[in-house]
Amino acid sequence: MTTEEHARAAAAETGVAAATAYSGTTRIDELRATEYRHFDRHGEVYLDYTGAGVAARSQIVAHHDRLLGDLYSNPHSENPTSEAAGSLVESARHAVLDFFRADPAEYAVIFTQNASGACRLVGEAYDFGRGRPLVLTWDNHNSVNGMREYARAARAPVRYVPLTGPELRVAEP
Repeated sequence: MTTEEHARAAAAETGVAAATAYSGTTRIDELRATEYRHFDRHGEVYLDYTGAGVAARSQIVAHHDRLLGDLYSNPHSENPTSEAAGSLVESARHAVLDFFRADPAEYAVIFTQNASGACRLVGEAYDFGRGRPLVLTWDNHNSVNGMREYARAARAPVRYVPLTGPELRVAEP
């Protein structure tokens, strides 16, 4: 169904106000039609983005083209294919630092297999203790909640802070 057809259907169902509001989502319809058209083959909608995002078609094509255009190996070795892979890893690290406007002298980018793996590394390495509590927001992904066990093993207090407002921010005090 095209954006225009969706807008007409919304207007018929809920009135002109809804159709006007829906017209602001045309970019989503365009992305679905170009980058995620495989959803429509089976009439599917993907809603679970806490575990993994769905790769866009352009991402898959770019990765495919990169892999077919060059040869890459373990970035920790010393050979031309390793240097090619290492260069891509360093480029990705710089892109992440730039995105967050983070000073590379102060921050390091470490790639992990997923959020659970990252939280495990932090939980294992952080020096929890009675005077160094784990402070969490009330609403966390299970990977973050799992860090409680590392804190509890070190007898560190675990504290929860609420989220406020429609932006779901932690209140400053």
